[in-house]
Amino acid sequence: LGEGEFQYIVLSNLKVTNRYTRPTSGSLFLSIAGGITGNFLLRASSSAAATILSLYLASIDVRHASIPATFLGTLAVAFYAAELTGAPLFGSLSDRFGRKAFMWLGTGFGAAGTLVLTFPPSVFIFVIARVAQGLSAASSVPAVLGDLAAATAHSTELRGRVMVAFEVGTILGFALGFAAGGVLWDRLQVAGFYGIFITYALALGAFALVQSSR
Repeated sequence: LGEGEFQYIVLSNLKVTNRYTRPTSGSLFLSIAGGITGNFLLRASSSAAATILSLYLASIDVRHASIPATFLGTLAVAFYAAELTGAPLFGSLSDRFGRKAFMWLGTGFGAAGTLVLTFPPSVFIFVIARVAQGLSAASSVPAVLGDLAAATAHSTELRGRVMVAFEVGTILGFALGFAAGGVLWDRLQVAGFYGIFITYALALGAFALVQSSR
C-alpha cells in the first residue's frame, strides 16, 4: 500500500470506531441479530411482493386487459433504479443522522409500497409501488451494513462471520419470499399483500433491537 492509501484506511477505521460505542457482548449479539433478521424479513417481503405482483398482473392480462411484456420490464427498472440511485444518498444520510432511523424508514417505504397494491389497479399504482419497494432496499441495506461494520470494528474475525450471516440471510430471504408469494396468491389473491405488510411489521420489531449510536 502507498502512504496515502494507508492513511486513508487508518482514518476510515478511526472514523468507524469513534462513531460507534460498542455495547456489551449480550446486547451486541442482540443488536447484530436484529439487523440481520430485519434485513432477512425485508428481503423476504420484497420478493414475496414481486411474486404476487407478477401473478396479479398475469390475472389482469387474462381476465381484463392485455398487459405488454415491456410494462413488466419497466416495473423492474423502476425498482432497481430507485434502489441504485437512492442507496448512496441514504447511506450518506444514515451516517450523519443515524442508521437505525433509516432502517425504519426503509421498512416504512416497503410497507407503503405493498399496501398501495391493494388499491384499484392502475399503471400509476404499480409504478409507485415498485419505486417505494426499491427505496426500501436503498434506505435499509446501507444502514444495516454500516451498523454491522461499526459493531464489528473491534474484531475482523467476528466481522467476517457476521457478513457471511448477512449474505446468507439475504439469499434465504429472497428464496423464502418467492416461495411464500406463490402460496399467498393461491390462498388470498390480492389480499396476500396484507400478509406481506405483517412481515414488514416484524422487520420493524427486529430493527428495534439494533443498538446504534448513529
